[in-house]
Amino acid sequence: MQVVNKEVLCAICASALQLQRPVRNLSNHGFVIMASDLTQSEVTRLSREIGFAILSGDSTRRERAETVFEQLLESEITYSDFQFLTKEEPQTCAEMAVGLSVIGSLDRNEYAKYFKDLRYVPSFAAFSHIYEYWLKTSS
Repeated sequence: MQVVNKEVLCAICASALQLQRPVRNLSNHGFVIMASDLTQSEVTRLSREIGFAILSGDSTRRERAETVFEQLLESEITYSDFQFLTKEEPQTCAEMAVGLSVIGSLDRNEYAKYFKDLRYVPSFAAFSHIYEYWLKTSS
């Protein structure tokens, strides 16, 4: 997740805004997990490798990647973990950004307690959109 123009957005929406592309905020593009033993760049690299394997034609490789992806998502945070952020469960990136606006009011210790180990993992839909885009631009 990134802050762009004082809004907290998922990595895909944030990248789209930075590239001056429209952001529809119609759906979430991934998951937020609690991972104290992995950095965001490690999670991103792992997610990229999982995505390539899932979209490959090799069924054995795909099955292993799906298993690793499921293990990664066992650490997914749920709405109940962060109900103090918003009264209703966010359904879109825009609602998540509004819900996370309370971050600015937290003191440094509260912020660290709740957010220091959070990492973003793209969803299967995000994987396919990213790779479709890459295929179009490389052909």
